[in-house]
Amino acid sequence: MKITRLIELSDISTVVLLAGIFGVGLIAFVPSYFLVLDSTSLSMHIHALLMYLWLGGAVCMAILIRTRQYRWHRRIGYASPLVVLAMLYSGFIVIFGSQEPSFSGQTLKVLARWRLPVMTIVSFSILYLLGLAFRKHPQVHFRFMLSTVIVLIGPALRRILLLIPSTKPDFATISFLLLGALTLALIALDIRKGYVKTPYFLTLALLALMLVGYHYWWELYAFMKSVVSVILPLGGG
Repeated sequence: MKITRLIELSDISTVVLLAGIFGVGLIAFVPSYFLVLDSTSLSMHIHALLMYLWLGGAVCMAILIRTRQYRWHRRIGYASPLVVLAMLYSGFIVIFGSQEPSFSGQTLKVLARWRLPVMTIVSFSILYLLGLAFRKHPQVHFRFMLSTVIVLIGPALRRILLLIPSTKPDFATISFLLLGALTLALIALDIRKGYVKTPYFLTLALLALMLVGYHYWWELYAFMKSVVSVILPLGGG
């Protein structure tokens, strides 16, 4: 892997951006997590620790590239699959608790209530796996890994917006629009540098799908249910 090509990518602006995102993640969960630590479940503590480990790790990885500590960058990268698996597992534990996954009505209600975290986990997983797949292509690898942080910060951004005194507008939609604007800015920067085939287009598409899923969850479920009801009888002959 020609990791030296990442120097131009992990410039000081990238470090500042990732550090800013990490700061948003810390501030956002002060009311709902840090101020209620005594009444928070162990699974939530583990999940929060892993989430902050990922966000903080992204900052460290950018600094390591910036300071040309490539060996440490690779060593930490080797451990990332374990962190991701633990983070995703703890996320589903937090969402479903002790409930057994199924297609029951109760599970669908849980999914509807937690649809934003579920869609965040799915989008994060897609971007992370693509980042691994393109690990020998620094330009692409870097952008997919940065994109994992962008989609992951959505819940924190929504909580930051909730701290603003207002008439409680649709903060979920606003957060998606802000993340979309950030992604568009990164796309414009890439195009300006001549990197037209930027992976950020996929990031933008995932954010758009998450926004549609947020607003039309039950409509999408009804459509999928109707499709399955048609396909199953055909499969049974």
